[in-house]
Amino acid sequence: MADLYAVDADASATGEIIYRLIIADNPDYLNTVIALCIYVAILTDTGGFRFGNTTSETHKIAADLLSFGIDTQVIYDNLYNAMPHNIFVMLGRTLASSRLYLDGQLNIMTISRNDLINLKVFPEDLNNFSEKSLMIDGTNVGILITEMIKEDGFKMSFRSKGELDIRQVALTYGGGGHRNAAGAKAYNIDIEALIADLVQKTRCLLKNV
Repeated sequence: MADLYAVDADASATGEIIYRLIIADNPDYLNTVIALCIYVAILTDTGGFRFGNTTSETHKIAADLLSFGIDTQVIYDNLYNAMPHNIFVMLGRTLASSRLYLDGQLNIMTISRNDLINLKVFPEDLNNFSEKSLMIDGTNVGILITEMIKEDGFKMSFRSKGELDIRQVALTYGGGGHRNAAGAKAYNIDIEALIADLVQKTRCLLKNV
């Protein structure tokens, strides 16, 4: 529990909220290191400024952060082009697990606990995997289901395109997030039952758009 919370459900990223707090208190606190950290936070939370949560304000903040001389090419390479071999193999297995539903509009990928353990992959290594679920032509909703190592359950990462508010599906599992990027966890359910439930809830979402 904290003594004070700063919440803005419409912010593109936590980094955007932090930036506003610093500017409101004392802009002189910003330096190259802090600007770099905030830029990375915004870049990743907005999917490289691609998600629907990206606004003109997001770009204005990014422009101000760039004025501190941070190297965007180095940032991008370190985030997306510097993958250890075990993560590369894990990505391949994740892509191979892809199953399409609802006439190809829904793509579900899965990661097993055994693969995580055998390949020595940690959950934080999977941050960009869910973005790959939307790469298939005609797919509007992507879901990455990861079996948790220390708990008997699954972590779900949701992605969607356009006006599809995938957050509504995440909320049914007690999760949350943004319109096009959300997350949740599910317990006491097997993987096939979970997939069937996700397909049904996504079908309802697509019908209501």
